[in-house]
Amino acid sequence: MTNQSLLNKLQKDVENIVSTVDKQFKELSISELNQKENVDKWSVLECLEHLNRYAAYYNQAIQKALQSAKADTSESAYKNGWFGKMSIDMMSPENRKKQKAITKFNPVGSQLDKTVITQFLTYQQELLTFIATAKSKNINQRKVPVEFFKLMKMKIGDALAFVVTHEQRHILQAQGVLKKLTAS
Repeated sequence: MTNQSLLNKLQKDVENIVSTVDKQFKELSISELNQKENVDKWSVLECLEHLNRYAAYYNQAIQKALQSAKADTSESAYKNGWFGKMSIDMMSPENRKKQKAITKFNPVGSQLDKTVITQFLTYQQELLTFIATAKSKNINQRKVPVEFFKLMKMKIGDALAFVVTHEQRHILQAQGVLKKLTAS
């Protein structure tokens, strides 16, 4: 996969996420958005709030990395770094292994309203802007500090792919919440 094909794929993935949230979650009532299967599971809004908390960190870190990244529009092959690949694989929707959220990213018990959706969509527009900017940058540079261990840095391309993959995982989780609640 080339740098440009990775970024084009990520752009389409984010556009699909935005479309899903617009079509499936935006018009639900606050009651429906906060419903849970049980106390240990997240509601639709908790899934989105979890992603908002990650975006608050990673959007800023990616933006800063892109500002200092070298220009590059070549069609060179993109190769994940080892930590980036491990992080992306761990968050992949195909990975059914349950991951425990870091406490500050766990929204369980939060009082949430529809501003969570508005904020989520704002973060997605920022992410689309970063992906567009990345198309003229060297995304193979290790410039994005990992949130829980800032001395370790991910490649810009890996950080973008991690964020999008993580979002896909939790959008599927939110869709699953809705499906289970409407089936009962």
